[in-house]
Amino acid sequence: MKKVLGIVFLLVVLVSAMAYAAEPADQPAWTVSFTADNGAVSLGLAAAQFGTKTGTVVKDGKDNFDGNGMAFTSAAGARFVAFRVSDSTLALNKDYKTTLSPMNSVYPGGQKIWSMYVGAQAGDAGVTPGIIKLYTTVTTTWPTQLPNAVGTMVPVTYTLKMLNNQGLTDPLYANGTTWTITNPATFSLELPFRQLQANTVANVWSDAYQMELVQSAVPEPSSLMAMGAGLMGLIGFAARRRRS
Repeated sequence: MKKVLGIVFLLVVLVSAMAYAAEPADQPAWTVSFTADNGAVSLGLAAAQFGTKTGTVVKDGKDNFDGNGMAFTSAAGARFVAFRVSDSTLALNKDYKTTLSPMNSVYPGGQKIWSMYVGAQAGDAGVTPGIIKLYTTVTTTWPTQLPNAVGTMVPVTYTLKMLNNQGLTDPLYANGTTWTITNPATFSLELPFRQLQANTVANVWSDAYQMELVQSAVPEPSSLMAMGAGLMGLIGFAARRRRS
């Protein structure tokens, strides 16, 4: 019995070390764009983009991001959706992360997250406020499966999450609510109209909806499953041997 338990312990240590030492392969570079309007006519600024990008690095535990972006416009009725707003230029920046897999150890919980603010800019005129309709368009298709550390393909999901609904009482938009993006080519989401009091970065943070896009993968390493089956077999063998 002691010999069998010793083998079980060694197996646990060995397989655990292999699982934690290895990192999954990187994902491909991809880009998806978000635009917004009033549900009737396109009034958005140039589409805000997010995704992964080769050459991007992890610094201080966070991905850096591409600084190219778009500025506020004087055009009446313009809406925007923004990823990370620059303090110095008032540009609504594109946001790219590394091509590291969400299952990489630098991302806790198997998730990569992009921050987003959604609203209509100040000075909106000539348009009947009612909703802000958010659309996704595919620039480079995102992956729906990625390999884990032992090469097994794992499903990848994409969701939008409401972090700050600015006091909305409708439970459809409660903080913590998520919307799954099954197909970015056809996805859209209607939000109650929300407008900045002024076109400043501070007002983006204080007035706009705060949301996030989440890429999730839940790894199920075949090695761990095999280890579990092996351990059960060894324990059963030890129990039978002890009874005999």
